[in-house]
Amino acid sequence: MKTGKLDIKGNTLGLFHSSEIKDFTLNISLNAFRLAHQASMTVFNMVKGFGDDFVDQSGIDLSNSNNYFYHSGSYFYEPSFTGGGIDGLTKLMLHFDNNIFDAADGKNVSLINTTFSNTVSKFGGYSIELNGSTSNIAVDDSNDFYWGTSDFTVDFWVYMIDIPIPPPFFGQFQDEQHLQYFYWWVDGRIYFFSSINAYVGGFQFSCASTLVTGAWNHVALVREGVTNWYIFINGISQPLTLDTTFPGGYDFSLPNFSAPFEIMSGPGQQNALHGYVDEFRVSKGIARWTSDFAVPTSAYSFAYADNMKLVSLQKPALTVPTQARLVLFEEDIDVITLNTDLNAYVSRDNGITFTKVILNIESNSLTSDNILSGLVDLSSQPSGTQMVYKIETANGKHLRLYGISLTWN
Repeated sequence: MKTGKLDIKGNTLGLFHSSEIKDFTLNISLNAFRLAHQASMTVFNMVKGFGDDFVDQSGIDLSNSNNYFYHSGSYFYEPSFTGGGIDGLTKLMLHFDNNIFDAADGKNVSLINTTFSNTVSKFGGYSIELNGSTSNIAVDDSNDFYWGTSDFTVDFWVYMIDIPIPPPFFGQFQDEQHLQYFYWWVDGRIYFFSSINAYVGGFQFSCASTLVTGAWNHVALVREGVTNWYIFINGISQPLTLDTTFPGGYDFSLPNFSAPFEIMSGPGQQNALHGYVDEFRVSKGIARWTSDFAVPTSAYSFAYADNMKLVSLQKPALTVPTQARLVLFEEDIDVITLNTDLNAYVSRDNGITFTKVILNIESNSLTSDNILSGLVDLSSQPSGTQMVYKIETANGKHLRLYGISLTWN
C-alpha cells in the first residue's frame, strides 16, 4: 500500500511504496523522521543513531563544511553559487519557457487565462501573455515574500501592448486594510505601496514612468537597508518621491501578509496586464543593484562554486560500531549519478577516517524526490565511538538535501 507523502518540515519528499522498503533499519529511520517532524525536533537522537531534518543548522559542523547554501525558510542544503542570475538568495525564478516551473525554489505557481507565447519573448523562445482583464499569475504564499527590514530585489521584463487599465506588477492582497503592491497608475507614475491597519503604518513612494508600449522593458525594485529604495527602468535609476500625505506616519518595515504573491494582476484577476512577461525573479537578502547597470542580455542561469561538502557534528555511540546505515532525503535538480555526482561517507573516529557508503535509491516519487540509503562496513577503521557522516557533491551538479539520518550497530 502507499504510505503517502513523507514531509520534512514542509518539504514533500515524494510518494513511496512501503512494500519496496524491506530493510528494518531503513524503516526505523523513516519513522524517526516522521516522529521528529511531528514534534518539531531539529537533530533527534535514536538509541543507536541520530537524524537531522535541517530545520536549523545545529547538526552540521560548519567549520569543516564548505561551498553550501542553507535555505532557512525551506530547510534544505544545496551547493553554493559564485555567479549567474540564480543563486542561493534567489527565491523565485520564472522563465516562462512554455512552463510555470520555479527554477529557484520549486514554488507552486497557478495560472488563470494566460497563454505561453512563442512569437513575443525576451529570452528562451517563450514568454507568458496576459489578456488585460481576466488573467492572473499567483504564487503560493511563502516567508520568502516576507521582506521585513531585509534587502531584496524584484526584477522582470515586461512588454505592454497598451495600458488601458493600470496594471499591478506584483503584490499581495490580504484584505482591504493589509496589502502591498508595485504598480503603474493613470497619472503616469510607478508606485510601491505598503499598508497595514487601514493605512495607519505603511508608506508609498513613486517615480515618473519611462516605460514604453510595444517593446520590452526591464524593471527592478530594490531595497538596501531599511530606507534606501530604488526603482530601475532599463537599468537607469529613477528619482523617487515619498508620499508625504500618507496617513499615520511611515513604517518601512514590510509586514508579513497572508496572501498569494500575485504577478501582473490584482486580487481576483483585477487590472491584469495586457501584454507579456519574461524572466521574473525575486531575491531576498540582497540588493542586486544600487546604481545604474547594463540590463541582462540572456536568461538567468545557475552558477555554482566548488562542490559542496557537508560534515555532521559527532554523535557518541555506546560501543564501537562495526556497521552503519546512512539515509538521505534528496531532490535531483540536475541528472545525478549516485556515488559519482553524490558521494557519502561515514566515520567512527570523529571524522579522521572515512569509509565510502554505496548509495542506492530505496524509493522515489513521480518527480525528482528520492530516499537514498546505503550500508557500510566500518570494521577496517580505527576503533572509535564518535560517529560522523560526510556528504560531497562532484562535477558541479545541482541537488538539494532535506534531511539525513545515521544509524549503527
